[in-house]
Amino acid sequence: MHWGKLLLCLMLFGILGVSSAQAQHAIEVTPFGGVRFGGVIDINTADVDYLPIHSSSNFGATIDYTVWPGFQAELLWSEQPTFLSIHSISSGETIHLSSANLNTYNVGFLYQFRPAEAKLHPYIAAGIGVTHFSAGQLTGKNFLNFSNRLSYNFGLGAKYYFNDHFGIRVESRWLPSRTTAGTGQYCDPFSGFCSPVRTNNHAEQGSADIGLIIRFH
Repeated sequence: MHWGKLLLCLMLFGILGVSSAQAQHAIEVTPFGGVRFGGVIDINTADVDYLPIHSSSNFGATIDYTVWPGFQAELLWSEQPTFLSIHSISSGETIHLSSANLNTYNVGFLYQFRPAEAKLHPYIAAGIGVTHFSAGQLTGKNFLNFSNRLSYNFGLGAKYYFNDHFGIRVESRWLPSRTTAGTGQYCDPFSGFCSPVRTNNHAEQGSADIGLIIRFH
């Protein structure tokens, strides 16, 4: 099923890439693999305060459409098969809970440095969208009582083009996702009066990936 998603992306945007040749706007499809690390899901129960997300491999694809030289619109899909644990407040132990899957779907932009004819292009990227959380066992689903949450990303990387159609891409990204609701405190700077406010907890994750660029003109 995982590779089916990737194949669908490659086929769809391969067709778009061929059709865009007359418009002289390049489309790049980059299947990638790497590692995603870090992140906890805050839980408010009597004995569990958070669920650590185990670092593991991830894979996915980016699709970049050149709007004008150096600037690209980007679609990002990244999937992380992983495991969740529970952190016990009373014992301080971290105990394995269940398997889990995190699918991130973001839309954003990518800005490349250096002239278009250069082979090496450092870049920055950012995007926003949703992350779908799912747990594989009943106990995990009891703790993970939500599925889709707002997410965003910021990335740094570099592309190296072997020729007009192929290249390699290396990058790292910060991938925070909203998870559960929390409570904070807001104090008015003039009156000094403080009141509780609703906050959003985040699973703060990072990733490091490498992929093959397939470019259509």
